[in-house]
Amino acid sequence: MPATELDAKTAKKRDELCAEALKLRKKHKPAFDRLEAIKAELKLIANELGRGFRQTDPKIGHVSVSPEKPERFDGDFPVIDVRKLQALPDAQRQKLYDDGIVATESKWSKPYYGQVTIELY
Repeated sequence: MPATELDAKTAKKRDELCAEALKLRKKHKPAFDRLEAIKAELKLIANELGRGFRQTDPKIGHVSVSPEKPERFDGDFPVIDVRKLQALPDAQRQKLYDDGIVATESKWSKPYYGQVTIELY
């Protein structure tokens, strides 16, 4: 979706929403700070357990907690220098495809749904 210029009405609405978000964050800063501390402690508990958990209060909702996962080695994979492949003579490049040594796959990025970050000074 291409970026567009804001009309005056939308710019005013944006400014009002951002100001309201900042005021709410400032007003409730102690609660948000405590919530972040609680999340950190819950992650430590999940790490100690070695597994995630879910705590439910049927009248309010639930909290799901996942432990940290270290990076995982999945193996070594060959990489093709695409520029060098494309620089090969057509017949040589086609033979690599025909022999199944090189294959072309389409790669798509995951969708990004945007984010809003509120930071107080």
